[in-house]
Amino acid sequence: MTNSSKSFELALPLPVSYSVQDNKFDNKDKFPKMAKFFIPLESAYDFAQHIMSLCDNEKYHKDGKVFDMNTGEQVETKGVVIWGKGKVGNFDQDGYGAFGSFNPVKAEVKQVPQDVKWDSSPVVPETDELPF
Repeated sequence: MTNSSKSFELALPLPVSYSVQDNKFDNKDKFPKMAKFFIPLESAYDFAQHIMSLCDNEKYHKDGKVFDMNTGEQVETKGVVIWGKGKVGNFDQDGYGAFGSFNPVKAEVKQVPQDVKWDSSPVVPETDELPF
């Protein structure tokens, strides 16, 4: 996503890219397509923080379904959604292929409560000697 209006802050310094293509590995009959996500190192911590911010705030939670490969069934669950933009390419042998990127609008970050006392950890002794 581009930040053309500059009215919002993007969550990542560089976008996460994705592609969908023909499966190049085993189980091609069962899983004919595969997806790849590329997360730039410059964006990895921000991406993880963004996901945690979405998880920490109920206003971002959505109902959805996922396919559990272990059971072979769809499971209804709560989750978070990250939208991206993409294009159809022609890099697969069958003419099918999709690619794009994610750079979502920065989510609201929950703040640490102000009444937290960070100096409440145990005092480190000045000596290595046992006290008895």
